[in-house]
Amino acid sequence: ANDLLAGWSMDTTAKVVLACVASPAARGISGDLFETAAEVLEPSLGNLSIPQLIKVILAYSKLGDATKKFLEAAANEAVQRVSEIPPAQLVLVLQSVVALGAQSDVCLNLVEFLTTRWQEKLKADKEPDGDEVTKQRLAMERNWRLEPDHMAKLLGIVASNGMTGPIVDNFVATYGKEVDRKVSRLSDASLASVETSFASPELAKWSGTAELLSRVKRAKERAARSKSRSRSRRRSKGRDDKKESNGRDRTERPRDDRRRSRSRRRGRSRSRDRRR
Repeated sequence: ANDLLAGWSMDTTAKVVLACVASPAARGISGDLFETAAEVLEPSLGNLSIPQLIKVILAYSKLGDATKKFLEAAANEAVQRVSEIPPAQLVLVLQSVVALGAQSDVCLNLVEFLTTRWQEKLKADKEPDGDEVTKQRLAMERNWRLEPDHMAKLLGIVASNGMTGPIVDNFVATYGKEVDRKVSRLSDASLASVETSFASPELAKWSGTAELLSRVKRAKERAARSKSRSRSRRRSKGRDDKKESNGRDRTERPRDDRRRSRSRRRGRSRSRDRRR
């Protein structure tokens, strides 16, 4: 296996490992493939592209203790290069590295980075442009963004894994406020996720929890009413279409009857003419 893997590119190795992990059947017959791949990949983690590194982390997060040491090495590499990782992909990375323990340094470092970057973005949004260097820095900070659904997902990861401590408290306060401001942009699934997350002991103690859950409740009620109106409109349109169709049928039926009657009369007339 070592000789085979040595001849593969990093991208191929990452893809094969991820494919094997995704298939229960392949996982069962892979033997020591994952451990061998880890031995091949670990010395070159710094040479992996960000997409390759994320694939490796996703794959090895599902393999348990046998390759935990390698997962930790890959996760630490991600932390060192965290500013290169697209914000939405950080959701996947955090979701994967909780396999190392919710209170692990890797998890807390990622949570702290997510908090700091969003706070920097909010500050940059208010800061006036200065010289060219300042302008470029502000543009980079302003362009770093997470969608409200991503924020809800991150809060769900923190809540469901019981992450605690000052770093987590700061994270919850930062993203809780953002979700509170953007409740109307959350999907139905995210609304349900936020409701569940802020019922957890760690998130429930945030000072804004009651107000946020109240907004979420109202948003869900609005969504339910909107769906109900949409169903009513579809049913009403269906009835109108049926009436229109029936009306056309009644209008067209007499015309068809008249055509058939004229056709029969012409037929009888031709028949009489032939007899004569």
